[in-house]
Amino acid sequence: MKVNFTYSFRKEITEAANMVLHSNDYRNLRSVVWPSLINLLSGASSKEKVIRKVEEIWKKISPQVEKTFKKFHLKEIGNVTCYLHAISCEGWFDVDDNSIHIRTTNHGNTINLVDTIIHELLHLATYDEKLNYDEREAIIDNFLVKPEFKNLVGRS
Repeated sequence: MKVNFTYSFRKEITEAANMVLHSNDYRNLRSVVWPSLINLLSGASSKEKVIRKVEEIWKKISPQVEKTFKKFHLKEIGNVTCYLHAISCEGWFDVDDNSIHIRTTNHGNTINLVDTIIHELLHLATYDEKLNYDEREAIIDNFLVKPEFKNLVGRS
């Protein structure tokens, strides 16, 4: 797997519109950063710095992540685009374009950031359209409690 980190103002604005139009879907989520002019401008103006920081973090852990995915015979997901966001929930995935979306603001710390990236990559590797949201989350949760996955982010 190869994860390519990027920022797209178009994707950010699309997500902001989605959040406004479907706000009830976001209200019960654990952690949400709502769109504001300041959040949107901050994300756009600091994109290069954020991309470099996330790439630095990912470079240190990606070989072990790949090894762990292989150990559990997870589907090879190839090239994944990771869109970085200043708004929305912590993360989401899109099987149609093999992408994940990660919010980098108010994320807590590096452990939470890496945990979210791995969480969304696991969704791509285990996706089954016949499963509902809760069933898909249960599969991911079952992987993340395994020591091999806990050790990836220092949650042992």
